[in-house]
Amino acid sequence: MVSLAAYKIALIVVLAGVPTSFGASTYYYQQQSTTLNNHVSSLTTQLNTTNNDLAGLKTQLSSANSQVSSLNNQIISLNGQLSQLQSQNSQLQGQVNLLQSQLTGHNQLQVSTVSQGQVSLSSNNGFQQVGFSVPPNAVERLNITFSTASQGCLGALPISAPCSLGVSLFNQTQFAKFSKCNCIQYGNYTTTTWSSPIATSYTTQMVITSSGAWTLAFYPEPGASSTLTIQVNESVFLMGPLNLTTQVTQVSNGSISVAGYTGIQFVSFTASAGGISYSLNLTFSAGGGSVRVALLNQAQYIGFVNCNCVPYGNYTSATWMAPLATSYTAPVTVPASGIWYLAFFEPPGTSNPLSISETVKLITLTT
Repeated sequence: MVSLAAYKIALIVVLAGVPTSFGASTYYYQQQSTTLNNHVSSLTTQLNTTNNDLAGLKTQLSSANSQVSSLNNQIISLNGQLSQLQSQNSQLQGQVNLLQSQLTGHNQLQVSTVSQGQVSLSSNNGFQQVGFSVPPNAVERLNITFSTASQGCLGALPISAPCSLGVSLFNQTQFAKFSKCNCIQYGNYTTTTWSSPIATSYTTQMVITSSGAWTLAFYPEPGASSTLTIQVNESVFLMGPLNLTTQVTQVSNGSISVAGYTGIQFVSFTASAGGISYSLNLTFSAGGGSVRVALLNQAQYIGFVNCNCVPYGNYTSATWMAPLATSYTAPVTVPASGIWYLAFFEPPGTSNPLSISETVKLITLTT
């Protein structure tokens, strides 16, 4: 009985304790769940914050990439400007070097006085000569100035009419003929290397490319009918030696055709102003016949085009004309700057078309 009673008591105790223990467990789990929920909520908040921060960083990164791209474009642009400036600097340096070279050359020029003062001329066929020489292998510049205040050279005009005069440059052969020509009064002068216009005053300079002895002659205007002494103020200076530069320009190189009888082919070129001398290196060969070549200035070219003279051989004036030939090679002097023409044509009475192989180069000497 005791045992049974004790068992019952123990059972009652156990049963009495069961509700209490279950309640405690439920409370515990509720607390844990609340804590976990709080942690989850906190972590969610942190995750959202992190995502927002990440989005902000992505925006900053995108902005930074845009700035990098912009800076790269600026670098490319600046490199282009730098390259352009370097090119300009190189060109300017070249110009500086050229100017320094020219300055050095000018500083090395020797100036000699050929003549300076006053000379007297007879208005009736008289002249005064001034001689000088250019050393071998040298090129020199001649500066000439003259003026006169004399009056009454031409008797048909009032006594107060001013006198005029000219000056010419001669080599020794040319001057020998001039000094004996008795031609000044009539104006039918002999050949000269260069002549000034007839004027009361004049200033010029020229480059002399040939060495040797030269003569300048001052002479009055033609037509004087009475003898009068003309007082001439003049100065002549020789400067040198000059350094020359040779420029070679290809004018033409190939094949041209002439139709025969009236056929003409023209090759044009320009001798630029500022050169000391101009010349052509001309070579041609014709297949099946002979041809002529003429050098024409602008006025001569117009006359040649309009003359209808090629079939008859009564050509208009030309600066130079080659002999009739199937092939020809020669240097040709171009006397001045400007537009020039080479005319290729067959001789009179020829009707067969020809093909002409030609090469033309322009040689320009400059200081």
